[in-house]
Amino acid sequence: MEFTCQKSVLQKAIHSVEKGISSRSTLLVLANLLFEINDDVLKIASTDLEIGIEKKIQVKKAVSGSILIHSKTISSIVNKLPDADVTIKVLDNSAIEIKCERSCFNIHGLPAEEFPRLPKIENGVEIVIKKDALNTLIQSTIISVSIDESKHILNGVLIDIKKSGAGGVSTDGYRLSLYQDKHTYAIEKDVKMIIPTKALNELINILSDGHAETVSVLYSESQAAFQYEDFYLTTRLIKGQYPDYQQVIPKELKTTLIIDRDALIASMERCAIIASSSANIIKLETAENQLLIQATTPDVGNVNELLPVENKDKEAIKISLNVRLILEALRIMDTKQVQFSLIDSLKPAIFKPYPENKTSDFLYVVMPIRTTDNK
Repeated sequence: MEFTCQKSVLQKAIHSVEKGISSRSTLLVLANLLFEINDDVLKIASTDLEIGIEKKIQVKKAVSGSILIHSKTISSIVNKLPDADVTIKVLDNSAIEIKCERSCFNIHGLPAEEFPRLPKIENGVEIVIKKDALNTLIQSTIISVSIDESKHILNGVLIDIKKSGAGGVSTDGYRLSLYQDKHTYAIEKDVKMIIPTKALNELINILSDGHAETVSVLYSESQAAFQYEDFYLTTRLIKGQYPDYQQVIPKELKTTLIIDRDALIASMERCAIIASSSANIIKLETAENQLLIQATTPDVGNVNELLPVENKDKEAIKISLNVRLILEALRIMDTKQVQFSLIDSLKPAIFKPYPENKTSDFLYVVMPIRTTDNK
């Protein structure tokens, strides 16, 4: 196997693919990248047996073949090479020669046969979805995924695609994100799958790196794959019954405030300075035309902020919430204002973009925190 490629192109491809490698794996072969040449196309692949990533690039002076190269070694070498053409050639006994201008490395490789091949989905459901719609769905829901590995079913986003639209939901028990687009999809049957967080994070990186407007999604009972430009990402799905999240969403609301989003973010960021030393707890109190935000930490101090609001129901309610969880949701909303709705001090609070988007709906539910003020 042999090929020549511009350093920056090779560096970018390696950087994209090496993210599929797990630092926790005990299988040494999984610390390697597969390099495979067919015609003038180089495919670089990685896997941790849960997800797999492939990237294809055009190369010159190609000789077909394949080899495994240690990911950290090849990445470190290419990063330090001058900005010029790089030639990689496989010699006898899986030895690898890497040349670039005056530099020449000789490193050890492994036979490509030892690499676990990425599974291909046969006879699955294929859906074509707009890149921006898929990216927004992921960005809107991934913030609420649980990192508690004992709650395996919550370690991903439940994605539900129907003819009438694509939706996503996630929860960690403290908050819930619910997103629904209003596009139509040409599919024969509904698709429902729980995609792990790592796969979604890598998909966000892949989508940010291209210009194509659509993504091809392939789905089977145990696997999902995403084809985007020269990238192919495959992932195992999380198996099991997702909790009935609809029962968490409040149906009857007593107070709804309309607030300038930027002003609310700025105010909460200031309050977070004090709240960060006290479990991120802030207290909110609604009034007729204002919202009072407070944070107190005994050894640090306190802060009070008053924000002008439109109070649609005029009801006064006090509630304690985690400021970090609120900020994460506010930062992904793209409207000038947000809608903040409450029932009482011990029921979940709801944040939504305002006015509602014509092409999608987003709902963010935050559980209240019990304090001496609201027990």
